[in-house]
Amino acid sequence: MPERPVHLQHGLPSVAVGRLVRCHGLCAQLMAEGLSTKAIASHLYLSPKTIESHRQHMMEKLDAHSIADLVKYAVREGLTTL
Repeated sequence: MPERPVHLQHGLPSVAVGRLVRCHGLCAQLMAEGLSTKAIASHLYLSPKTIESHRQHMMEKLDAHSIADLVKYAVREGLTTL
């Protein structure tokens, strides 16, 4: 997946965040901050379907069963302070 400059604007580390690649980490951060799928897609210049796919991949990688699990991960990994 090619890097998008917008990722760097959000202060994510240049390496993988825990077990997630940067794009997934950024999606997790924005989900934790309460943005909707449509808002995240608009913010990252991606389609909502792509964001849904990222969410599904994150949930599989982290064995997360809900969005709340993803939010807990984002807080624990320092992606957001809520």
